[in-house]
Amino acid sequence: MNEKLIPITCTGTQLIEVALLKPIQGKLKSRTREQLYKLRSLIFKHGFSFPVFVWFDGENYFTLDGHGRDFLCKELLTEGWRFKQKSGEVTTSIPCDFIDAKDRVEAKEKLLALNSGFGKITEEGLHGFIFEPGYELNLQEVKPTLEIHDIDLMSFENIFFTEPQTTEREEYHFAFSQEQIKGAIKKNFPKFESVQDIVNGVIDIPLAMHQFNKLCSGNKNTGSDISLLFNPHRLEVNINNRKYSAAEQFINQDKPMINSLAQWMSKQADVVHHGQYINAAKANTGTQIAHEFKPYLAREIYSDYCKEGARVLDPCAGWGGRMIGFVAAQLGGEYTATDPSAKTYKGLLQLRDFLLSAASSRQLFLSLHNQPFEDLQIEDDYFDFAFTSPPYFDTEQYSDEDTQAYNRYKTLDEFNEKFLTVLIRKTMSALKPGACFLLNIGGCQFRFDRVVNDICHNLGLKAREVFDYKIGRGEHFVKKYKGDQLENTVKANDLFFEIRQ
Repeated sequence: MNEKLIPITCTGTQLIEVALLKPIQGKLKSRTREQLYKLRSLIFKHGFSFPVFVWFDGENYFTLDGHGRDFLCKELLTEGWRFKQKSGEVTTSIPCDFIDAKDRVEAKEKLLALNSGFGKITEEGLHGFIFEPGYELNLQEVKPTLEIHDIDLMSFENIFFTEPQTTEREEYHFAFSQEQIKGAIKKNFPKFESVQDIVNGVIDIPLAMHQFNKLCSGNKNTGSDISLLFNPHRLEVNINNRKYSAAEQFINQDKPMINSLAQWMSKQADVVHHGQYINAAKANTGTQIAHEFKPYLAREIYSDYCKEGARVLDPCAGWGGRMIGFVAAQLGGEYTATDPSAKTYKGLLQLRDFLLSAASSRQLFLSLHNQPFEDLQIEDDYFDFAFTSPPYFDTEQYSDEDTQAYNRYKTLDEFNEKFLTVLIRKTMSALKPGACFLLNIGGCQFRFDRVVNDICHNLGLKAREVFDYKIGRGEHFVKKYKGDQLENTVKANDLFFEIRQ
């Protein structure tokens, strides 16, 4: 018998296979991972307690209310969960109640009136929902039945249904046309002979000192260039098996990248100096650079989890973003980290010396090692807190050294078993009783969210996803094709788990 069972604790008009349910709301509501996590927790706590409202058009079962439950049930089925009916039968069906509607337009009107609470209706989503081609709604007719807490309907009408008034404002005048600017950018694109040339245009020692001062003063979105000064080969890392690294694109004058960069820069009213090209390319041309954990976010995490003088373990040092954040938190204490790359380790030592040279550095001990964490000898019950962001299998290929996890472990299953499982087990042994391990890992491409939960379950550990820290866009919905079916899915590039005994 399948042990992963969710009890059905309600009675519907009919049991319907989850796979047959089709969402009708499109992008009307946005749901965050946190909202879905709360709903998932309620289902595990109380069972499946509320029927899904559906409209049957004679061929398809459309979900009118319960889109969050619909989405989660499909996720749970892929994870091996099944539903235990009141009769004791185990199935992949859930209770549904039928809502009568003469056509899709009337069904949509009723959906708006239902307005489920597990999600947020956005103004853009409501506008797209009302004006779905072929199924448009009359807002004035349905407005009296609506009570949407997320939206001020008067403001909504003013934004989307009022003709914009022309107002005098200072406009950017293109005396030189955009085509002229684009041509000049391409013609005068700086010649980079080496990776160091690129770095020299981005950061130097005085600027690094200034960025670190701002970081210690509590500023956000600063300090991310500091480690580049000591580990410039970060720009040479191949991401997602792309044809060129960021450095190769700049040194080889990659035409598609320069064209995209010139296209973006030609539209800017503010000056973009060539020293900003690398960051502009990263943000606007699809150029990818190996990720460094944001130092300001690391600073906030250490401040949240650590007391003064804490002993901290970082099993995967990376480019040094977490070490920078640890020092910027100004808590003193001890930071221990390791990285298997000899080249990166050398840069980390230089970064450590730079950080410790700050005049106001408190009593600090920064211990760095050049070994895979699996091979590192560390003391049990020693650390007060652990925090790391391990590699996402082979997403970023840092070097050709045999010590790299993606070279040691050839398959994802082997990586999960011999690296990620060992990392979690070994880290928890190194922590004092009751101490916490905060793990940051990607959740989209390889579904590490499921992997981490399974590993912790098998090790007898408690894993809880936390939502206090956001990287990049954070969670958002994207549309993906599964076969010929277009489905909504949550995209969250970075997840955070609190792991405890």
